[in-house]
Amino acid sequence: ARPMAPVVGFYSYAREDDTLTSGAVSQLHTLLEGKIKLRLPAFTLFQDVRDIEAGDVWEDRLRTHLDAAVFFFPVLTPHFFERRWCRTETERFLDRYDGQALRLNVIPLYLVEDEDFDLPALRRDDALRERLAKLQFASLREHVAGRWTGAAAITAIEKVAERVVKLAKQAEVQRKIAVLVNPLLAAGCLAEAERCLRENRQE
Repeated sequence: ARPMAPVVGFYSYAREDDTLTSGAVSQLHTLLEGKIKLRLPAFTLFQDVRDIEAGDVWEDRLRTHLDAAVFFFPVLTPHFFERRWCRTETERFLDRYDGQALRLNVIPLYLVEDEDFDLPALRRDDALRERLAKLQFASLREHVAGRWTGAAAITAIEKVAERVVKLAKQAEVQRKIAVLVNPLLAAGCLAEAERCLRENRQE
């Protein structure tokens, strides 16, 4: 079997939330990346404080990693929606895949209750809240205070990880099929293309 192509995720959050939760936001990043990496070694989850080094042009690094990402994890809190860069990152990713299947690769992590997000009448004035409210989110609000120590918290994180692994493997199969089959179809080799499809579906 060919090695899997790198799978990049982007973790978008408000830094003050990490401070106010005594590092629980960064801890969630570490746990989630670890759970996914156990099943999907090719996965990395970008976080600015870890992956942007001294001397980097940070805006360029953010955009580079964001544009390379196939998974996007917005950490939803009231602060998240107030921060320009959180909004910019989210809108850039959503715009890239708007109307496509990869929109499923936006996995909101709902961390701190936000009334303007919860209530349709209030979020109507915020296009970004409206867009994110259409997506199924992972509710982690009840686990923040315990800093992810309980069995329920670990189960919730593992559920997110399983979703990511499933989507990534589906995308990898589609990528492999496209790489192998498209040239054959272009050359008119229909029987060979069908054989490649059967073999890759069986892996």
